[in-house]
Amino acid sequence: MEVNKANTVLFTGDSLGFVYLWDIDGYAATHVESEPPEVTMTWRGHVKSVTAISLVEEHKLLITASVDCTVRL
Repeated sequence: MEVNKANTVLFTGDSLGFVYLWDIDGYAATHVESEPPEVTMTWRGHVKSVTAISLVEEHKLLITASVDCTVRL
């Protein structure tokens, strides 16, 4: 799991190798939310579980690693 510096975007990965981009701008800032935030993008980054995510904002780069022994940029 990784968030940008402005805390408006959340990146997560799952056990199937998918990476998700969530819009968390203002999410749960003033009250408890009953629905999850909006997923604005998803893609299959790996063929097995995502184990690490790192965001390098100054280079507009997302790095993911997986149990499948791959690293994606």
